[in-house]
Amino acid sequence: MIVLTAGSKTILSKRRWPAPARRVRRTLSLGVHPLLLTSQSGASLPERRTSSVNAVSATERNVRRTGPVLRLIVLSLCLVSAASPGARAQLTTAAPTGIEDVGIDDRSGERLPLTTPFTDSTGRSTTLEQFFDGQRPVVLTFNYSDCPMLCKLQLHGLVESLKKVDWVAGEQFRVLSISIDPAETPAQAAVIRQNHLQAYGRPGAEDGWIFLTGSPASIRAASNAAGFRFKYLPKQREFSHTAAAIVCAPDGMISRYLYGVDFDPQTLRLSLAEAAEGRIASPLDKLLLYCFRYDAATGRYAPAAWKLMRLGAITTVVLLGIFVLRFRFAGNADGRLPSEVYKQP
Repeated sequence: MIVLTAGSKTILSKRRWPAPARRVRRTLSLGVHPLLLTSQSGASLPERRTSSVNAVSATERNVRRTGPVLRLIVLSLCLVSAASPGARAQLTTAAPTGIEDVGIDDRSGERLPLTTPFTDSTGRSTTLEQFFDGQRPVVLTFNYSDCPMLCKLQLHGLVESLKKVDWVAGEQFRVLSISIDPAETPAQAAVIRQNHLQAYGRPGAEDGWIFLTGSPASIRAASNAAGFRFKYLPKQREFSHTAAAIVCAPDGMISRYLYGVDFDPQTLRLSLAEAAEGRIASPLDKLLLYCFRYDAATGRYAPAAWKLMRLGAITTVVLLGIFVLRFRFAGNADGRLPSEVYKQP
């Protein structure tokens, strides 16, 4: 039973009032009128506090529900803006300064200008024709002695690859390096040549690796024919260029481009054998060239499926023919043919 005092009257109640009513009871016992506990909107303070809490809880629930959706929308807008033509243009067309005109154009099947004059590392005047004898293929590179890094990496990678090929430069093939710096002297070329011949370490390779210097006109004539585009940077006093080993046929025709600074020895060997049109290839090399083809995407020789199937079919027919012939014409121990052995008396 609860006793509620309001002025001089006493009210009895057997029902337990809720918490807001109990607070009213306490205020009434203090002589405070209930109307003083209402707000301007007409709601009591406990009701207003409860409604505020409920509103905050509802807001939090709405944020939690819509938060992932908003994040997904923002992410979608970012992806759409990144995939827009303007964004793609900014990503693909903004090339670093100095490499706008640098690269390699594939000129496979075209011939080098063999009458172009150059100077070798001994200071002797010569032409490209002197190094294409119609018998041996040539590995052509474009470098220069003062290159801070890329040329050194490329020539080092070429040396390491050539060391793993059992052919010797100067015997089965030649290596020809043309300087793209018209200011380079034969003496500088001689130092670079000697360093790489020592690193190569093959006896008899002295005449197999030639370093040439030339005038701007000669350098441009050879590089343009090979599709090798480079650019001089005056501020850096360097040449901006790419790296590639160009495999040429014995008559000066461009056969294959091997890009980068690290060359697979088997790919290099097969490229030389293919450029020489079988002149220096062993029977195994010829078989590999028949069954494999060069894949420009990987920079290596990959199996040619239809050629392998044809080779397998031919091998199967040959083996079956040999087996049938041996069974048909081979005699037994006393010299009789199989038809005579099984002949009835």
